[in-house]
Amino acid sequence: MRPCLVAVDAHPAALARQAAKLSSANSNRKFARQAAQWCAFARDLALGHHVDPAITARRLSLPLAHYENLDLFADVPAAEPASDLAPPPDNDRLTLDFRRPLDQLDLFADSPAEQSANRARRALKEGAAERARIELAALQDHASYQGFLSDARCCLELIEPADPRWDALASAVPWLELELWPAAERLLGREARTWVQPRLHALLAHCDAGPYDPAQPRMHASYLWHLLGDPASALVAIEADANWHTQAASLVWHAELCQRGGQGARLLADCAELCMAFPDEAEDLLAHNRSLCTHWDRHSEIEPALPVWSFPAWAALPGRLPFSAPAPDDTRPGARLLAAALLLRAAAGADLSLRRVIHSLCPALLQAYLQSRAR
Repeated sequence: MRPCLVAVDAHPAALARQAAKLSSANSNRKFARQAAQWCAFARDLALGHHVDPAITARRLSLPLAHYENLDLFADVPAAEPASDLAPPPDNDRLTLDFRRPLDQLDLFADSPAEQSANRARRALKEGAAERARIELAALQDHASYQGFLSDARCCLELIEPADPRWDALASAVPWLELELWPAAERLLGREARTWVQPRLHALLAHCDAGPYDPAQPRMHASYLWHLLGDPASALVAIEADANWHTQAASLVWHAELCQRGGQGARLLADCAELCMAFPDEAEDLLAHNRSLCTHWDRHSEIEPALPVWSFPAWAALPGRLPFSAPAPDDTRPGARLLAAALLLRAAAGADLSLRRVIHSLCPALLQAYLQSRAR
């Protein structure tokens, strides 16, 4: 705490007012004792008592002190002279403001190293790689900033890519997703995507439009679109392969992207296709997908004897669970079966053509439905 000098007016009345005000505003014992001495001195002057000139000069040369915010480097502000024109009001109290001024540096947070780190972070956000390198060079010898330097190097790689790992998708995508991107988020926050997105688009330009390979999911364009936060484009990338729905892995990935994109009808059609063609993978999806697990649990409680392939078409036939109809242009067997079940429910089971469609797609489902109606 540094002392801030308070102006002293030699006029006796002003001295008394100033000492009384400062004494009432501070509970420090030493300060209160000093203020009491000033009050006695002012009272002697006001009453005309004899005061030793040497004591008077000494007391006038030792101004009363109070304490303000910590400021080790700023100059002492000039005090405003006291005025005798108007007496201070009774409720006038000295208020101590402990807020830090904008131009006041913090002893620890505003060290030269921290200032260099802040300037480097600002340069990285602006994409000024050379300016950032100059500031980072000042932190090389600081052990506590080695993590900061490591993250900053990742950000520089995003701004000015030079590593040979960018040349191959097999190394670039996991490196970007698991190392560079998290480092940029730690250092730049939400602005990390400003430098991540251009690298993802550059990788997309080198990505072949081949079938989805479950052994290397990061190599497919749909995964890069997923990282970019565009599930609709990711779905288009999967559906570019005409046989995407004949593989369990691509069907499950397609369903997950439908979930992320909020496309409930397409998600349900994927589920129906999985339940018919790949019941094991479908059961795993139904157990973990938050949009489907509630319906699956309900279906299992109502019809525990029916196998996985009966869902969701069987649940749609009696109308026990609300489902959305698949898109009319979805010609996959699972989507067609679900659509026929929903239409047959609307027709109260009397449409023979719909029964024939269900029989051609899943004879066991129509048999179970007819048996349930006969009971």
